[in-house]
Amino acid sequence: MSFPRTKTRTPRPQTKMDFINQGHKHYQRCAFNKAEKAFQKAIKAKPSDPHAHMNLAFVKLLNGDYERGFQEFDWRLKIEPWASFISNIPMPSWNGETLDGKTILLYTEQGAGDAIQSVRFAKDISDRGASVLVATQPHLKSLFEYVEGISKVLVDGDNASFDYIAPLFSMPKQLGISAGTIPQTKAYIAPPKLGGSLGQEMESCTRLKIGFVWAGNPAHINDKNRSIPL
Repeated sequence: MSFPRTKTRTPRPQTKMDFINQGHKHYQRCAFNKAEKAFQKAIKAKPSDPHAHMNLAFVKLLNGDYERGFQEFDWRLKIEPWASFISNIPMPSWNGETLDGKTILLYTEQGAGDAIQSVRFAKDISDRGASVLVATQPHLKSLFEYVEGISKVLVDGDNASFDYIAPLFSMPKQLGISAGTIPQTKAYIAPPKLGGSLGQEMESCTRLKIGFVWAGNPAHINDKNRSIPL
């Protein structure tokens, strides 16, 4: 008796997307070391892919490797809509040139949380002799006007002249920020005083004041994992 021959399938070589998907699964399970290895394999499969580098950046930053993480994070500028935005900017991007006597426009990215985190680096740029302009969302303007090192806060529609432009979240890379050199000498944001009865109550309270944030932007794609209903 003869049996039909079965064909042996040759395993399909794993692609960049296979490794990225594996990395995402590990990332969601907080297995960051496994996620990092998967994203590194994705980069090896396609070194020029910005998404692979971006994913590696998130893992590096979570693991405290800020120096390498912020280097990888700059690959976001090759992803839309950043890539088109940067290509249409008429002024030169700042890449570490001398800033003494120059004016630089730093612009915030993404959500309010990212903007508030990154605005701390404005003072470091100001300390290099630059006049620092910051472009941000309208609802952050009054808050950022109290940040040390910022000469002027701009929103959509405002005009200004400047010598260089750069995204605020690229400053850690340009400044060579590591876990041991994050600016933290004092609070870098001092919110404006509140008016009315709430302001009076806050002023008269001598106990430690702690603020809680329980929800973010409801339009965020991952809001269900970031916000808690009251």
